[in-house]
Amino acid sequence: MIGCQEKQQPFTKDGWAMRNDMTFPNREAMINDLLTSHSQVGRTLAEVRDLLGTPEYHEPHQVGYQLTVDFGMNIDPVHSRSLMLTFDHDSVVTKQEVKEWHKED
Repeated sequence: MIGCQEKQQPFTKDGWAMRNDMTFPNREAMINDLLTSHSQVGRTLAEVRDLLGTPEYHEPHQVGYQLTVDFGMNIDPVHSRSLMLTFDHDSVVTKQEVKEWHKED
């Protein structure tokens, strides 16, 4: 997984959507370009879905796109990173951030 974070590539809609089983092999390499050159802040939720596809996570006023999941030596995840987008009552994105989660021992 460390190698994924070191390589960078430009964001493309097709590359972002590419899926291998339950993972998205290009998203981690594209995230910096997406955040800097294709910011989602100010876009409507419909525009986001048109560009990024259906989010993997849905919460009130927030959606998320999986970047990476590390299962370690188990069937349960031990680490994940996701792009989380927060939107207002008009469904306009007000915040974009990468959130990281680590399983507690």
